[in-house]
Amino acid sequence: MRVAALSDGVWRGWRRLAPDRRLTAAGSIGVIVSTLGPFSWVEAGEIVVAGAMLLMLERRAEARPFQLPFGDGGATVLAGGWCVVLVVARALERPLLQTLVALACAGAIVGAGMLRRARERSPEAPTRAL
Repeated sequence: MRVAALSDGVWRGWRRLAPDRRLTAAGSIGVIVSTLGPFSWVEAGEIVVAGAMLLMLERRAEARPFQLPFGDGGATVLAGGWCVVLVVARALERPLLQTLVALACAGAIVGAGMLRRARERSPEAPTRAL
């Protein structure tokens, strides 16, 4: 029964997320999955960054109030950029397909962060309290 309740909670949270945040979640999961295989501190760093993105999204889906420096979009762009750097650092030691998948997923995180940043800066967006 707990698995069914957890699954229902995940799907409810997924439906609450905006499309750019869903892209962030998909990219983060892809980065985590792409670390399978030879494992080092670089892959551990990728998992930590992608996991932090998933935690941020989970908190946003639950509507928990907290603020990030540079907003959600800026933090997401930085996290995705750092994942790109980590993937490139291990590019020669991984299979080509694994590297390409990891780069695509990290790029998706960067793109989703840019979309979120644009949404945060648009005039229609509600102003955030500092």
